[in-house]
Amino acid sequence: MTLGLRPLPKDGQPIIGFPRRRRDIYLTVMHSGITLGPLVGRLAASEILDGVQVDPLAPHRLERFQIRG
Repeated sequence: MTLGLRPLPKDGQPIIGFPRRRRDIYLTVMHSGITLGPLVGRLAASEILDGVQVDPLAPHRLERFQIRG
């Protein structure tokens, strides 16, 4: 019986933020949602409501998976 699947990004780090050119979607994908949820929720709220980029979330942007060239 499968009770639920917890997401685990390929590099093991969370994916947090708006996808490129999309301000109508905000992602928070992480394996450790229970422990990081309160902090990520507060930081994500700042980004969504205030329109700022919060520096501690910078290493966790979706763009790190996109091919550069």
